[in-house]
Amino acid sequence: MKRQPVIHIDPKYNDVIFAVLTAFFALILRLSVALSATFPLNDGGLFYRMILDLQANHFILPAYTTYNNAHIPFAYPPLGLYFSAFISTGFHIDLLTLARILPSVINAITTGAFYFLARRILTKQETALAATFAFIFIPRAFEWQIVGGGLTRTFGLLFAILTLRAAYIFYHDHEAKQWIAIACFGTLTVLSHPETAAHAAIAAMIYYVILDRSLRGAVLSLATVVAILLFSAPWWVFVVSQHGFDPFLAIISAAREGTTQTIASRIFLVFQFNFTEEPFLPVISLLGLIGLFAVLNKRSVLLPLWIVVPLLIEPRSAPQYIAIPLAMLAGIGLVEILIPAITSIGQGDNQRTSNRMIAAILLYLLLYGLISTFVTNAQLIDLTLKPEDIQAFDWINKNLPQDSRFIVLTNRGPVYDPLSEWFPALTRDTSLATVFGTEWLRNESFRKNSTRYTDLQACLFSDSICLADWSKQYEAPYSYVLISGQNQKWPLLLSIKTDNNYQKIYNSTAIVVFEKIP
Repeated sequence: MKRQPVIHIDPKYNDVIFAVLTAFFALILRLSVALSATFPLNDGGLFYRMILDLQANHFILPAYTTYNNAHIPFAYPPLGLYFSAFISTGFHIDLLTLARILPSVINAITTGAFYFLARRILTKQETALAATFAFIFIPRAFEWQIVGGGLTRTFGLLFAILTLRAAYIFYHDHEAKQWIAIACFGTLTVLSHPETAAHAAIAAMIYYVILDRSLRGAVLSLATVVAILLFSAPWWVFVVSQHGFDPFLAIISAAREGTTQTIASRIFLVFQFNFTEEPFLPVISLLGLIGLFAVLNKRSVLLPLWIVVPLLIEPRSAPQYIAIPLAMLAGIGLVEILIPAITSIGQGDNQRTSNRMIAAILLYLLLYGLISTFVTNAQLIDLTLKPEDIQAFDWINKNLPQDSRFIVLTNRGPVYDPLSEWFPALTRDTSLATVFGTEWLRNESFRKNSTRYTDLQACLFSDSICLADWSKQYEAPYSYVLISGQNQKWPLLLSIKTDNNYQKIYNSTAIVVFEKIP
């Protein structure tokens, strides 16, 4: 008589266990960096101010946000903003603490959702598990999700993955009832993040072309799109009623201006096949490339197209979202190509050697992933505001007139400048060159605003006359100059200290503030 195992787990529950374990593993990695910081990682100042605007307006969408006194339409998809506002108010959690912790928690949950998507597409449990670990370790899959701005981005990615899982079942298994799940999760995606919604729509169209192509599928897809528009109408109808379609036209124009690559350069990006931003040897990209040729050999083009098409359409943000199919290809490359190849080498006496080699490779990949994540986390910490930055902002709040006009110089890039973004959010003053939020302004050019910012930062390597010329060129009168990183001994800093038109009013190891004498 055959013995029954003491503990028996139904196979259908294995996926739940694996999803929970991988999500918990991701949570440890994500919280390790969030808890080591004293401030939300990198960006998020715009969203922080918008959440405060929501709370001040009794959770009714205001027409404009007070951010940077720039009269920016409150047109951003509000789901993440509302969720954060309710959590902060209902549980009396400091909003800055929430912006530091919540994105990491949602990103960990997203890992579990990714496992279920990979399990459905890849079918093999071990391949889906390997793909999930690849997804955990790809910097592009988490570095823009766990920062302060992840209050909206990470919700968008979570609901996009849930949408795409339902869409795969809908098109692959032809389960018509899945259109309800697509409509619900698709609506939540649209209400979370604009770029994520666009990339989810691109992936869903690829699903249809590869897996379905039927008239019935097309009709149901159209009905689903209509349902998503209807379900999300309370948000976009409000925006249109206040501002017309200008904010949406502005964000489309900004996305187009931010994509400067030609078609030839986009094709080169595909062949370069390095989208992960791994700090060392791009191991996951290499495994993904192996997996790509493996699926092409089987005449399966879904995952390859999922990588190529977004890169050709919108290469600026595509690497964040093609991390999903790339992680799956990496799982295929490892489990279905590399490991079987090593196993086939070991025959007879060599079997033990091949097993040791496989164990060594898996251990190396795990350690590599952990070290890569640690380095990426350290880079995020480096971009995060320090206590001395916050002290300078506090001093400005207490000692200078509200709504003062500042020139802020940091030598960063226009969209990679946390101090420039957080300054107007925490001081309520105006930073004349900050570009965050201006992508929603129809009467302005995002590219022009980026150029204005870059021209200002160039003054760090010039003298105080450069500031006057910049102010005149862009019709931007100012009262104060804030310079970060004075230990760099910028030429401008040396010049402005000897200029009688300026008076130093604040000085610390990190920041110096000058008042422009009328």
